[in-house]
Amino acid sequence: MACRGAAAIALAGGALLCFACGGASPPPAPAPTTPATETMDGGVDASASAAAVDLEAEHKQFITSCGNSAVSSADYCECAWGETRKVFSDEELSENRTDARKLEQARAKISSSCASKLPEDAVKQGFFSGCVADKPEMQPYCDCSWNEYRKKFSATELASADVVSDERFLSTRADVVKACSAKMPEQVARDGFVKGCSANEPRAEAFCACAWKELRKTSSAAEIEAGTFDKRAAISKADKACGKLKPSMKPGTATPPAGAPGTSGAQSK
Repeated sequence: MACRGAAAIALAGGALLCFACGGASPPPAPAPTTPATETMDGGVDASASAAAVDLEAEHKQFITSCGNSAVSSADYCECAWGETRKVFSDEELSENRTDARKLEQARAKISSSCASKLPEDAVKQGFFSGCVADKPEMQPYCDCSWNEYRKKFSATELASADVVSDERFLSTRADVVKACSAKMPEQVARDGFVKGCSANEPRAEAFCACAWKELRKTSSAAEIEAGTFDKRAAISKADKACGKLKPSMKPGTATPPAGAPGTSGAQSK
């Protein structure tokens, strides 16, 4: 299932770094930006001049890629470029040495320094792009979720990766899910659960369908899809009720495979 809710909000913040998180592909690395220098005969060093031209071209490509992201603005993209240049040297970029540690540093800088440059409409657009995705029937639930989050967080906060990963936000998620639970399309949540549950083992579909029914006895469709239910108790009950349907699975492993809603690998709201 496409990323929804909290995952979508995260994409509106630090994850907007064009080459660091999904979205646009990394722009080709810019060449070193050594200023043009004069040669012995008074001319201009061609290689230095070319480097400056290349940097300008890469800047334009970066801004274009950023502008094509689900959430962006001209000011945000310029800010993101500036913060990226603070983390990566010309040499690192020219040799495509954008290691994971520095990508995280750049993402953090962009999140803290540039989130305020995203207008609310842009943040909201990014949220709905992830929440609704290709399921228009999710619109009412996503409308409700956005409104509930906005009661407790500003658009700028929701555009910050730091905010949406802290305890305050995480503790709010369960309340938002409950408030909007009635608007979650049952079939969408069920299909996503069964698909994720049986992703690594197609023969497990019958077990997954049974597990869904058991989980629904104590949790709403929205809570299951978001993973905001008592997983340990629910999985234990699913084991007892549906264990016989598990195809060649080890005893005590009734928990859905990674990627199923409600597991650590699931996409959350």
